[in-house]
Amino acid sequence: MQTFGVLIPALNPDQKLIDLLHQLLVSNGPISTILIVDDGSSAAHQLIFKQIESMRDSRLHVLHHDHNRGKGAALKTGFQFYLDQATPVTGVATMDSDGQHTVVALEKCLALAGQRPGDLVIGARKFTEDIPFRSRFGNLLTDGLVRLITHQTISDTQTGLRVIPMSYVH
Repeated sequence: MQTFGVLIPALNPDQKLIDLLHQLLVSNGPISTILIVDDGSSAAHQLIFKQIESMRDSRLHVLHHDHNRGKGAALKTGFQFYLDQATPVTGVATMDSDGQHTVVALEKCLALAGQRPGDLVIGARKFTEDIPFRSRFGNLLTDGLVRLITHQTISDTQTGLRVIPMSYVH
């Protein structure tokens, strides 16, 4: 049976992360573990992590960086957690802590990853006009660069919603 871990890097999260976790914990998706990596959040945000730890669900884990090391380092910490687990997972789904990805979107990505276990699955966001020009321009630029290098069209290379097979993590 395929199972997936969920990895959420978090820097100074708010109630949106708590809401997301409640939704993940009742999801019907094949989620075996949920890991939040606190990337050196300020003291003012530690209450959020205390709330998470008080949820007392065996699938839920929190790791802390003592200072901000960046999203990439938080992801590496999370991937190492999944590599070290006694019970392996098929892959690791990443999500952002700000609530921009829905559990429904994650479940769709997990279903696709279940059908294609060797493939990286990228969840694309729908952009609206209220996205700042700088963000839209950056996404268009990186999308074009990825298309040039890989000869594949990926409409949202900057999304935090991905399902990564464990073979990619090793």
